Amino acid sequence: MRIFKVFNIAILFCLFSSCDNKEDIEPAYDYIKFDSGNASFLLNSEYDQTWNTYFKSSNQDQLGLVLKDEEGKLLAQIHLINSNFLNKTFPFTIDGQSDGLKHGSAQMSLLNLTVQRDSIFNKTDSINYTNHSFDNFVLTINSFENNILKGNFYGILKTVTGKTKSIDHGRFKIKVKTK
Repeated sequence: MRIFKVFNIAILFCLFSSCDNKEDIEPAYDYIKFDSGNASFLLNSEYDQTWNTYFKSSNQDQLGLVLKDEEGKLLAQIHLINSNFLNKTFPFTIDGQSDGLKHGSAQMSLLNLTVQRDSIFNKTDSINYTNHSFDNFVLTINSFENNILKGNFYGILKTVTGKTKSIDHGRFKIKVKTK
């Protein structure tokens, strides 16, 4: 009987410890999450109420997804320009192989909010990173339901001075305001 109890406890321990992988749990709130090098980043605080709003005119559309980390040190921006994602079948990917006129473009920037200069991305800026879907940045929109946009991304971001930052396992989930 004692062996049976120990066996059951061992099984329960294995079940609970395998569910302890927080990486697989999707946060319930808006977030932009990615890995870079040996570090993981989670940005989940609203930067400004004007962001995360979808704008559409007769000849173009634009969406800027912007969140900062809880400490207010890092800001992530993901911009979709002329993607017309409301009329797409999901998932759909924007990358260097995409027809920019047909699928639009995507851009990601990481801004260091602790050391801002007079001009972000000026010719000596070595702390703020950006890249575009035309140059080694890939973004996939997986779904848009109940105004929640979900997707993933990866690529290489660069500073103006040539420093690079590899972005891996990027994911986002953001409630989008529509006008």
